[in-house]
Amino acid sequence: KPATGMYQRAASELGLDLADSYYVGDKVLDVTPSLVLGGVGVLVRTAYDVDESAQMPADTAVVDDLMEAARFISSRD
Repeated sequence: KPATGMYQRAASELGLDLADSYYVGDKVLDVTPSLVLGGVGVLVRTAYDVDESAQMPADTAVVDDLMEAARFISSRD
């Protein structure tokens, strides 16, 4: 991460559309592939790490936990 090769390979093997995918993680590097591949980045804040949300592009969702990430994704589909 954030190299996009593993995402492209998985998408090819599984028939996924990366531009219609979500990139969820607790680090900026986890969600930055969305900037290159399309799709939506979802940054999950964590108690053990520095809040990285200020470093994210405006179109990246920032949520407090995985449940909120799931609700966000469900509300968009």
